[in-house]
Amino acid sequence: MKEVLWLAARATTVPGWQRAMQRMKNLNENAWTDMMKVPTARWTRSAYNTNTQCDLQVNNMCEAFNKTILEHRDKPIITLLEGLKKYISKRIVTQRELMQRYTGNICPKIQQLLEKAKRAADGWSPHWAGDLEHRGHFYVENGNDQYTVDLHKRTRACRKWDLTGIPCCHSITCMWHNHEAPEDYVAACYRKKTFMATYSHIIMPSTGPKLWPIIDSESIINPPRMRRAPGRPKKQRNKSNDEPKNSKILPRYLKTVECKKCKKLGHNMRTCKGKTAAYREIPKGGNKKQKSKKKTRAGESSQAPQPQGSQAPTVLSQGSQAPQGSQVPSQYN
Repeated sequence: MKEVLWLAARATTVPGWQRAMQRMKNLNENAWTDMMKVPTARWTRSAYNTNTQCDLQVNNMCEAFNKTILEHRDKPIITLLEGLKKYISKRIVTQRELMQRYTGNICPKIQQLLEKAKRAADGWSPHWAGDLEHRGHFYVENGNDQYTVDLHKRTRACRKWDLTGIPCCHSITCMWHNHEAPEDYVAACYRKKTFMATYSHIIMPSTGPKLWPIIDSESIINPPRMRRAPGRPKKQRNKSNDEPKNSKILPRYLKTVECKKCKKLGHNMRTCKGKTAAYREIPKGGNKKQKSKKKTRAGESSQAPQPQGSQAPTVLSQGSQAPQGSQVPSQYN
């Protein structure tokens, strides 16, 4: 459902948006009903105005600004403004120095997007319509796909060039057909000259509170009394349900974990508890040899047993008597 929703939001044409909404209706009709109640100009590119030349759909710029003022926003108004002034002044100088070292005419990020569109232009064939005045009417085709391009008005049927101001892969093939550079058709807001003009202004520095003029006035406005709220002070904003708790760890959206041992889903090799054919059978008592120790009982003789039919000679000391039934050697008689 989430993939279908983003497919409808990123569609640049009305037919593409209608196909995505039909898929959503097949999956969940209640979700389709709720999205149809929202004005399309608020969430899908197919209804965006092309005058802004911006196709952003998320509030990343607001998020970046809120993160920047995080350490200043809970301070008094004068301290807050001083912190923001220092940050903006430092950013103006940093961005201006970075762009002065850049040698291209198009901003670096936009140039990367343009190079990606150039690589995607492979496979599209341009066909000139034959207008002699502007030489700008084309149609491009790649198999069954076909789009119209107007280089003079800088428009295209898929509306990607209209929305962003950056030539798409279809229009780039037509520019190459006329032996023109795609960089010449990029919107003026993405050029180095415009960037330098934006950061040409400065914020004048100001002195500290010790040099502020003293004002004699009967009405003195004291700062409001600070009362600490119960609990720990909150710094982070409320996150939505689909946002990761830790921004440094990306969540798994695509594939379930697969164990390399048993080839089952839901766990990895480290936590696997199943056995495979590679495992050898382990005996019941373990794979260590058990060493048996023989204990000698008290009263048992430690001498080796004598074979049957043989008698050991009896040795008598002086003054001892021979046991009954035993033969005494003749030398003692």
